[in-house]
Amino acid sequence: MAKEQRWILNQATGNHVRTGITDPVIVLDLWLNQVEGPTVPVGKFQVNLVVQAARGTVTRRQLGGESVYDVKVFAEPDGTYVLGVRRSCLVPLENFRVS
Repeated sequence: MAKEQRWILNQATGNHVRTGITDPVIVLDLWLNQVEGPTVPVGKFQVNLVVQAARGTVTRRQLGGESVYDVKVFAEPDGTYVLGVRRSCLVPLENFRVS
C-alpha cells in the first residue's frame, strides 16, 4: 500500500521539494498555498518513485544503506503541475492522478 503524503506547494516560489523519502511508492495529496487566497486542493497523485528514478525524473540515492528519493513538483505558468528534479526532465503530474 502506498503511503499518503500531504504537500503544500507555495505559489510564491512555484515549487515544493521533499528529500529523503524512503517509500518507493507515494500517494501525493497536493495543495496550493495561494499568494492571495486560501490554500486549495490540487489533487491526489500516485507516484512510483522507483520507476521515476529510472527515468531520471526523481533522484534516488543511498543513505545509510537504504534507497531514498528526492522529489520536486513545479507549478507551471499555464496552471499545470509537473514532477521532476531538473527542468530538463519533467513529467506532467496529471499522468499520476488518482482523484
